[in-house]
Amino acid sequence: ADVYFKKADEAKIADKLEEEKAQWETKTCLKELAAGLISGKMSGALSKFNSSPYKKNLPKIARIVNNLNNINEIVLGSFKADIGKKISVALKNGISILLVKKIAKGCVYGAYKKAKLTMIKKYALKDLSESEIMNRLSAFDKTTAALLAGIKAVKKRKFDLAEKLFQDTGALAIPLMGGLENHREKMQSLAGGNEKYEQKPGTLEIKKLKIAVKVTKGGKRSLPRGQVDEKLTTRLSIVNNTGLKVDEYNLIIYIIGLSQRDKKNYKFIKEFKEDIKLAHRKKILKKYPFVNNYSAGGDRIPFRFKGGYKYYSWLYILKDPEGDIKAVKSKHSKFEKNYQIILASLGKGKDKKNNNKEFH
Repeated sequence: ADVYFKKADEAKIADKLEEEKAQWETKTCLKELAAGLISGKMSGALSKFNSSPYKKNLPKIARIVNNLNNINEIVLGSFKADIGKKISVALKNGISILLVKKIAKGCVYGAYKKAKLTMIKKYALKDLSESEIMNRLSAFDKTTAALLAGIKAVKKRKFDLAEKLFQDTGALAIPLMGGLENHREKMQSLAGGNEKYEQKPGTLEIKKLKIAVKVTKGGKRSLPRGQVDEKLTTRLSIVNNTGLKVDEYNLIIYIIGLSQRDKKNYKFIKEFKEDIKLAHRKKILKKYPFVNNYSAGGDRIPFRFKGGYKYYSWLYILKDPEGDIKAVKSKHSKFEKNYQIILASLGKGKDKKNNNKEFH
């Protein structure tokens, strides 16, 4: 028996080590993909990702990668819905009114009038303007469009625009923003030598402290009597572009749940606190996983068992060293606009016993 249990323990340890190795290599695969996309080596980065054995662990990323590999087919395929219609198309040499005839051999065939003659001309992807391509790609998949637009912005060294676009790339957002900061520092180093950044006195511009919060769902587990466990991961990204050192600032992220009994009231179901201490051009990238429980009810579940709070939104509040609120942001503007009323009704900072109250 001792020999059996010893072998069983060893097998568990081996499985755990293998799992941890897979997780680490999956993250490495993701970082390498982001770094390749940002540095302009898109073709190599996509090829390496597609050949990785850890691609299967990242289905959402694989879908975006597949879209990037098939931009030509996606954009030209979008014209199928326009066949037989007269539409306005933004070409590189200007706007043109075309009667779309067909899509064949990687081109769109359009008819237009010149003098009294009807001319038919074929247009490839290279003939379309960037705005036409991005609009049609966005209609197909906004995440892929945001990623491609961000990559183009990096090439033009519009780093602030790229950072804003990368925030809408889903699971790629945090590795992309981390890779973007490394790329920006590298570009600045090449442009200005190896001189160290000298901090200049001045007033801190909060809007240049780039804060991004995203909550992703990782699946649900159904329990007896309508109980549900939902796995949530809160991702935080902070990049200091203020030109000054940020110290002793505090960020509180509130996770908001919607009442499953009345579908009207809300409640803070979780909160995370982060002390911000960042030099110029430095960043914070963090994940906060947790499991939220609520009672979904159902046709066979009595109403009295229906309750708890299902994840609905997030709200963050940034405070300076004196405790004054400097920035507020939420996934839903109603919480952002009414945060003072919400916090006052809950007695935040005054009566901790009231922190579990609902608000609406």
